[in-house]
Amino acid sequence: MMWRRSNNAFSWALQGVLAVSLSGCVSGLAILSLPSKAELDPQPDRYLRLILDVVLDGRPRTIEHIWKCTHEKIFSAAVGWTLQWQSERRKYVVKRVDDDLAVFFQQPTDGYCGVMGKRPYASDVGVIPNVDQGIVDYVVVHHYHKQFPRSSAILAGSIEPLGEHSKITRQSREERQLERSLESLERKLVASAVTVIPESMWSRYPKLNSYFEVMTELTVAPRPAPGPRRQFGFPIRILAVLNNDDVQKRLYYSVQDIDGRIDFDPSRTPEHWKVFRLDDRDFRRSTTFCYLERCVPLEGMYNEIYDPETRSIIAVYHSLTLAGAFY
Repeated sequence: MMWRRSNNAFSWALQGVLAVSLSGCVSGLAILSLPSKAELDPQPDRYLRLILDVVLDGRPRTIEHIWKCTHEKIFSAAVGWTLQWQSERRKYVVKRVDDDLAVFFQQPTDGYCGVMGKRPYASDVGVIPNVDQGIVDYVVVHHYHKQFPRSSAILAGSIEPLGEHSKITRQSREERQLERSLESLERKLVASAVTVIPESMWSRYPKLNSYFEVMTELTVAPRPAPGPRRQFGFPIRILAVLNNDDVQKRLYYSVQDIDGRIDFDPSRTPEHWKVFRLDDRDFRRSTTFCYLERCVPLEGMYNEIYDPETRSIIAVYHSLTLAGAFY
């Protein structure tokens, strides 16, 4: 106890010395006084409109969402009370577009509260089929892909500011219930996917040619990845070698894990969506990946494979959850 008291005494003495020193340092300067909570003057609410042009079930549709940003008083220990723009505190926005179909997308974040004019906005869009049954057992997420706009369900999108006191979008009770269901189930809605980088996309890079030409059989990359994050190696550090245009041209496919096995047919047409199915299993287990009548065991949620027959580099995403689906 004596040691603790002497420590406290030393601390109090030190604080006193610091206070005197600091007061001396600022004696010749104007003292900066942080505003109190009562002194802050928030700006009026801001209203914004999101418009998405999509094609669902072969039909063009326009989705509109109007929301409000508020200028909130926020306290932090570092800077005290400040004013910050806050968007609606929700993750998903659900809208019913047909008797048996609803769409959902992520609520735009705080950063969009400062939009001063109309600007493009690219968003992934999810579809909830069979909403008339009142359950969410699977959803389909369509990804916006700027390289292949005609094969994507999302054609265009924009965000623009509106005038004060605009009317925000009101959800029905059913839409709110679907929104809550998505948030509660987002880690149980699971998908698997494959991306392919064909030879035509990477063969013009000498470094990649010399690296893969020695591989003569279907090869799964070792785990974990060797070397620093940006170092070239296998697993695919080729994303550090390819230019951004080539990275964006990867081919995407939705696949399904059935009883621990993923069968992939590379002759399929690439698609830009993933199907997330409700599943309570532990997806950190291994799975088998089969490709052109050849199968290899895979471990974990992400694997990379090189196929010398087709000269393709294949990434297998196993057990993705809806929580990380949007990008």
